[in-house]
Amino acid sequence: MRARGLAYGLGLVGLAIGCSKKLESPTPSLTSVTPNLVCGEQLTTPVSVSGDNLTPLPTDTLQSRAVLVLPRVSLTQTSNLDGTAATGTPVVIADDPADASKQHVHWMSEQQLSFDVTPGVLAPGVYDVEVANADEQSARLTHALAVVPPPTITAVVPMSICTAQADSVVEIQGTGFLQVGTALPTVAIRNTSMDVFTTTMPVPSGCSPIAAELGAQIQSCTKLTITIPMGQVQPGSYTLLVTNPAPAACASTQIVPFVVNPPPTISALVPARLCAGGGTITVQGTGFLQGATTTITKS
Repeated sequence: MRARGLAYGLGLVGLAIGCSKKLESPTPSLTSVTPNLVCGEQLTTPVSVSGDNLTPLPTDTLQSRAVLVLPRVSLTQTSNLDGTAATGTPVVIADDPADASKQHVHWMSEQQLSFDVTPGVLAPGVYDVEVANADEQSARLTHALAVVPPPTITAVVPMSICTAQADSVVEIQGTGFLQVGTALPTVAIRNTSMDVFTTTMPVPSGCSPIAAELGAQIQSCTKLTITIPMGQVQPGSYTLLVTNPAPAACASTQIVPFVVNPPPTISALVPARLCAGGGTITVQGTGFLQGATTTITKS
C-alpha cells in the first residue's frame, strides 16, 4: 500500500521540480467510518475511513530522495458514552515510517485509508475523526467512532451450583456487557486448561443505550442470566469469561471463583433406628454444604 502511494507521490515530484509553487492537495471529504464501535483495550482494531481526496504528498521533492507523507488521522472525544459532553485533546494516530511499531495509518486510495486503534490509546467515549493531508487540507466526521471498555464481572449468583439432577440458572453481575443490535456477549465456563461449556445466548438485563450519537443500537448491560443444562458441566472449580460481540470483542479479566458440586451422598444414619417418641440422628456422608436440609420420608 505504501509502495502504491509512493508511486503516486513520485509522479508529483516532477511537477515540483519544474515549478516553485508549493504542492497542494484537493480538499478532502469523509463519508463513513467502519466499524464505528471498538474496544479501547486488549485488541488492535483496523478502522476504515471512506471519502475522497485523501491524498499522500511528497516532501523534500527537490532532494535526491522524496519522502511520501500520508494523511494524518486524529480523533477528538466530544462526549462520554452516556451522552454527556466531554472535551478531549486530539489524539493523533502514530505513523512513523522509520518505526514499524508506530505505522498505524494505511493508505489504499484517494477514497480509502485505515488506521489502527491500539490498546490504551483512546479512553471510552464518542469521537470525531479528522483526516488532514500534509498541506493541512482536512475534513472531519462528527460522532464517528465509539470506544468502549472491556466487560467487568463483579459477582456471580449463586457461586456454587449442582448440575447433576437439574438445569441451573446463574446470574452474572457487572458492567459493560454489550448488546450490539441483536448480537449478545458469550459466556464461557473454564477450568484451568480449557473451555468446558459455552453459551452464546445469555439473557441480558439492566441495559441502557450508549453512544446514541452514532445512531446505532448499542446497549450496555449490568446482568447476564445463563442456564447451564443438567449434566453439562462436571463437578469442579471453574472461572467465568464474558466476551462482548464484535466489533468490540474484548473479554473480562476478573478471576471470579465458580464451583460445580456433586450431589450429596449418605453413607450411614446413626442410630439407624429411633423410638416413636423421637430423638437425634446423625447423617454421615459426603458433599454436605452449609445450609443443607434433611427430609425424612416414610417408606
